[in-house]
Amino acid sequence: MALLDALDLAHPDVIGHDWGGFTGFLLGLNHPERVDRLLLCNSPGPWARLNPRVAVGLRRAWYAALVATPILGAQVVGYPGFIPWFVRLGGQVALFPEADAAVYANQFRDRARTAASSRLYRSYLRLAQAILLGHAFEGQRLQAPTQLLFGAHDFYIPVAVLEEIESHGADLTLEVVEGCSHWMPEERPDLIADRARELFS
Repeated sequence: MALLDALDLAHPDVIGHDWGGFTGFLLGLNHPERVDRLLLCNSPGPWARLNPRVAVGLRRAWYAALVATPILGAQVVGYPGFIPWFVRLGGQVALFPEADAAVYANQFRDRARTAASSRLYRSYLRLAQAILLGHAFEGQRLQAPTQLLFGAHDFYIPVAVLEEIESHGADLTLEVVEGCSHWMPEERPDLIADRARELFS
């Protein structure tokens, strides 16, 4: 809210990916008067339920617990090889050229940033527990027109977490994008631009 106020944005359209997408969901739920339309990518939303399919799919999120660990987590984030490995889907796909991966990794030479990353993940795990086990957002519906784009082959977030997600919004649509993994802004920028023009026009 403070950022919207500082930028003098009364009720903007919002595009977000991953954490940014989840922030968009929370903005729309908690402050519906401050958002117009939402275009969100590869974000699970706050209504996921823990079941066997979700539990199996979340196995690749093991890194979250590691990064969230006090002291050790900050050291992991600051390790020069971690971020390049992470943005390459656990070393599987070189979606980011070496130089681009290095730009991301260099941001975490600053100890304050690595510590902040670890604290962020601790906060994330607390919220994930409240959602998966405590149904924290049960009964809350998104009112803003929202389109969720999700890579069918997301390496980190299982598609199973999206079960019945469209029922949680007055105008919430899901498009699962084949041939796309987690980094949709890098993999399918033209698709995001097209959907933004359609939604925000």
